[in-house]
Formats: sequence, structure tokens, C-alpha cells
Amino acid sequence: MSLETPQDDEHDRVFPRLGDEPPPSKGLSGAIFPILTVVAGFSLVALLIWLSGVHIGRNGSRFEARWGAPPSCFDNPMSLSCQQVDPAVAALYRDINACHQPRRLVCIVPVGGTTPEMIEGLTGRLMDYAPIIPVAVAPPLRLSDQQLNRDRNQYNAEAVIALATEAYGARFQDDGGLLLALTPVDIYLPARDQWRFAFGTLGPSEHNRLLSLGIVSTLRMSLVESWRPLKLPLGADLDIVVWPNNGRIESRAYKMLLKYIGLGYYDLSLSPDPHSVLYNNILSVDDLDRMDDQLPIAFFP
Repeated sequence: MSLETPQDDEHDRVFPRLGDEPPPSKGLSGAIFPILTVVAGFSLVALLIWLSGVHIGRNGSRFEARWGAPPSCFDNPMSLSCQQVDPAVAALYRDINACHQPRRLVCIVPVGGTTPEMIEGLTGRLMDYAPIIPVAVAPPLRLSDQQLNRDRNQYNAEAVIALATEAYGARFQDDGGLLLALTPVDIYLPARDQWRFAFGTLGPSEHNRLLSLGIVSTLRMSLVESWRPLKLPLGADLDIVVWPNNGRIESRAYKMLLKYIGLGYYDLSLSPDPHSVLYNNILSVDDLDRMDDQLPIAFFP
């Protein structure tokens, strides 16, 4: 018995041959997944940006992506937080005779709103040289408008040094040492008033030839790292701005501190080597970052 092939096969009529099928209709449910994927991707990027602390802003045709925040004394150097002593610093360093010792030493004087973290970070690093370089921290001093140049919106470095010298200069022994003011405010040098700012300065005392007087300001060490990587449509620019973290600022301040210790405490000479901590032509934070953080001196047991 033989079977005849159907002339009108329902299967072949309703379902075309393999390879001739029309693409299946996705419908609304098929479009949801890609949409959710895109939304999830944007949400993840937004979360990462938020967690990284980036701030997006616009100024005319310029767009700015900024990480971190400027130092507290950047916009308003006359604010109380800049001029007044940090209560934690006042509580930690109360010994009025801290710099009155029968030997040469480095005396750090916090001036204005210097933070305890900055002082402890710098003195902790100097422990690598202890007890060869004895370091003491004097009670902090408050800044006032007497040290401020309102026209420049900066503090007179010589006036700040005079404030620290008046308070503690006479307490040094006859063999001198280094008296160094440490401040978070912006400073300028009256003898170099064409300069926009200064990281610090160092010089001899008029009353004690063995005593060196100096100042280190951390504000300009907080300057941003900025670049313009992208040209946007319609003539707009994208600026990437990164404010350095406290570790980077502390590292820069430490190098200035070491430089002044080398010059004012050990009577070393300036160096033309841009990698030396005694480099003689510091013009930017890039120069500070390039410098070593080691004094070129030998220690003997």
C-alpha cells in the first residue's frame, strides 16, 4: 500500500520553507531590554561620577568637570577660618617654651588656620631625621588684618614672619636655629611685589646672626591641575580641573620645609638641579613635584 503525497500540505502553506521565514515581530516587550540596558549604563556612569566627587559646571561657552574642592582660604582669605587658630591645634600645642631649648632646633609656628593634620604630617615625616634635627612646634598664632594687604588680597610674608619672631624669637638660645611660620593663607613678598605669589621665603634674623627666619604657605600648593582635552560643538570647550588631595599638598609643603632646613639650619647652598630639594628656581607646583624629598647630608651615629 502506498501513500500519496498531499497536494495541498497545510504545513507548507502556513509555514514557508526553511530560510524563507519572515523575521519575528519583537513587539514592545522586545524593545524594553535594550532601553533598560542604556538606562542602566547611564545610571552606572552617573553613580561613578557622583562617587568620585566630580562637579559639572558651565561658564558661558566653557564646561568644567571638577574633582575635589579649593582650599578654604582660596576665595576669602579674611575669613575667620583662615585667620583664627584651629582649636585642635591650640589644644595640641600649648607649651610656650617649646622652642626654648639648650640646643639648635627647628621651631615650627602654626599661623592662622593651619590644620593639625598638616602639622602632624610634616613633623611625622621629619622623624626620619630625628634626633639629628630636633623639631618643636610652638603654640599657634592668630592672623589679623594688620598682616593683610587688601589691595592684593594677600598676606605680607614679612609681616607674618615678624609676628612669629615677636612671639618666639627671643626664646631661642644663643646658638640659634630655624624659626619657621606655617600658614594656609596666600602670601606675597614685598621685596618681590611683581611676583603674583610665593610659596615661602627665608632670611637671617637681624638680632641673632645664628637664627634663620622663614615662612611656608600651603595655599598655592593647592593649585589645580588643569587641561583642556576636548573641543565641544558650537565652539564650546571642556576643561578638566583636579584639585590636589591633602597628601599631595603635604608632600609639596614638606619639600619646602626641607629646603629651608637645609639652607637655614645646615647652611647648605642652593642647587641648579631641578631634582634637588635645594633647587634655586621654584616657579610652580610642577617644580615642587619634581624635586626630591631628601636632604643631601650624611648622618653619622
